Amino acid sequence: MRCRLGFKIAVRSGLACWVLAMGAIGVAQPVIWTQDVPLESQPRVARDASSNLYLTTLVFTAQSVSLIGRKYDRNGTLIWTRTVDVSQTFGSGYNASNAELVVTANRAYALVGTSVDDLPEVRIVAFDLNTGVDTSVASNNIDFGSALAANSTHLVIGGRKGTEVLVEYLNPTTLASIDTIPVTANGSFTSNIVLDASGNAYTAATQTGKAPLLAKVSPSGSVTWSRTFDSASYSNEFVMDVDVDTGQNRLFVVGHGKDGVTEIPLVGAYSSTTGGLVSLANRSGSSSSRSVDVVARKGGGAYVLEGFGSYRMLRVSSSGSLTWLSSAFAANNVASGRIEFDLDGDLVLTHGSGSTSVVVRAISVDSGSLLRAFSYTRPSGSSLRGAVIDSAGSSYVALDLGTSSRLQRVQAAELTLPTLPSTGGFPATGRVRLATAAVSPQLWQLSSSNTSIATVPPSIQINTSSMTSTFTITTLPITANTTVSIFARHGGLVLAKVLTVLAPSLQFTTVNPQVSMGGTPLTGVVQITGPAPTGGRTVALSVSKPEVATVQASVVVNAGTLVATFPLTTVGVNSNQGIVLTATLGAVTKTYFFAVNAPSLVSITGTPSLVGGTTGTLTLNIDGLAPPGGRSILLFSGAPGIVILPSSFAVPEGQTTVNVPMPTTAVTSSINVLVFATRSGIHKTTTVTVTP
Repeated sequence: MRCRLGFKIAVRSGLACWVLAMGAIGVAQPVIWTQDVPLESQPRVARDASSNLYLTTLVFTAQSVSLIGRKYDRNGTLIWTRTVDVSQTFGSGYNASNAELVVTANRAYALVGTSVDDLPEVRIVAFDLNTGVDTSVASNNIDFGSALAANSTHLVIGGRKGTEVLVEYLNPTTLASIDTIPVTANGSFTSNIVLDASGNAYTAATQTGKAPLLAKVSPSGSVTWSRTFDSASYSNEFVMDVDVDTGQNRLFVVGHGKDGVTEIPLVGAYSSTTGGLVSLANRSGSSSSRSVDVVARKGGGAYVLEGFGSYRMLRVSSSGSLTWLSSAFAANNVASGRIEFDLDGDLVLTHGSGSTSVVVRAISVDSGSLLRAFSYTRPSGSSLRGAVIDSAGSSYVALDLGTSSRLQRVQAAELTLPTLPSTGGFPATGRVRLATAAVSPQLWQLSSSNTSIATVPPSIQINTSSMTSTFTITTLPITANTTVSIFARHGGLVLAKVLTVLAPSLQFTTVNPQVSMGGTPLTGVVQITGPAPTGGRTVALSVSKPEVATVQASVVVNAGTLVATFPLTTVGVNSNQGIVLTATLGAVTKTYFFAVNAPSLVSITGTPSLVGGTTGTLTLNIDGLAPPGGRSILLFSGAPGIVILPSSFAVPEGQTTVNVPMPTTAVTSSINVLVFATRSGIHKTTTVTVTP
């Protein structure tokens, strides 16, 4: 079923068409995003199979009227905007109606009725879904257009020229007229028009002073059959809507007739092949109402909206008999659009309630019982002009605020995940939050798009009077950064958010001890930000001075662990050396500075007492390995004629100590001789006693 506005609104006394949307039990639906378009009116909204949204509005000036087309993605991001002048070429003081918006696989089609000085004109505007490039034509055959239907191969409009009701086929790409087929010469407008897969058009035409005429029109340019929507029990019949299901060979027609002065709702079922009457009756038993909308469901009969102020829904079988009748509910300003089904296959209706609320109610297709209902606030005085739901059950509502138009995405609940990426192997927390407290327990099913990346519990429950429930997301160690979608579903609403899971990266590297003497073995450490995945994580290693310190080319952080250690080997040096260790994992590099110092003199010891003329030993000790070429120590004797020392002596390469020969000369009396050794500003002394 398609939106039917424009010239039909006056007949419906403000009741346009209606749409299905989805929400959660007993909650006020929050606004996820809002797009306002100032100075534009009469919004129409439709969506494509990918849940992109298409919004058309009108802009009036004293000299012209323009149709504005926009495409948004489901997050409210504007993709393109196009402005199309739909004015006639003369006069001023335009009137216009944004009557229809239908989206096919390739294009969005808008039907606009304009007039100036009581000269009517119908314009069809097509927007390319990808680029927004527009094509616009004025129909030469129809002056008053009230219905439009389209699929990937056919495009038709229904309306009249003078008193003749017509169906016009156009080329879906160029909008060139292909054929115009008269339906009746004595009519006022077309209630609705629908297409089957073969391009046959089904329509209902109001005949002046006569019963409405139902017709099937062939794309070959002929009326396959026509017949009246006529009941012997009632008078003044009127058709409000039609829909077809060729799979069950049925055309379903809804409207009303009069029993005296009382309007009686009527539901008709006809053969879509021959037009033969199957059933026509008041199926709700109402004594004062109208059947206003119908949608056929393949193999399942049809669903009907019936009422005026107080509404009910009913389901009829293929034979037209009543299957179920829902309870009554108050509604005004019912949204235009088409009836859709949520993910559970249930009906959902969006309508106004009072002057400041929009209500979304879900109705069981099996029993007609109310499954859930919620509301959210709209601006006072605004008009609900359209609503659609996407494949996940989110609702998009078009409001006319009088001086501007508004498109909103509204949702009964939200799913929140960590705002920052999570490292695989560490848990994260998700949350489902309702706008208001649940009036009964709600079971939400949870799932992950990739359980090798992240897993979630099968479900969570939001208890009565609660607004939220949290759950743990178990992330697994991974080898590369990736994303995973987390889903929460309740009824026909599916919430989805993307969680970024990071592969572990290098967090830091260290060397212990940070300062050491050359030749001291060292231990290096690398730590990653999360547990290593299967196969581990290999960290590349290098040092800035491999002649001083050496390290292996890489180290593996084993699966499930965070830390790996590795050895560094140093050699003795003649001067203190600063060295940089570099560790690299993927694009992340960490460095660490450590020092390898030259050895210092720590002590000297000598033969404490010896007879002059004999040779003793002086022992030199350094605190690290001597470098290549040895570590030279300066020596001084306090009595160089008695204790004879070389001016310097080297600790051999790789050694920490050396013995220096210490000859003496004969003395006549004991004498204490101070022996002095120094290197790099460090000096040590010892006393040697030489005796006669």
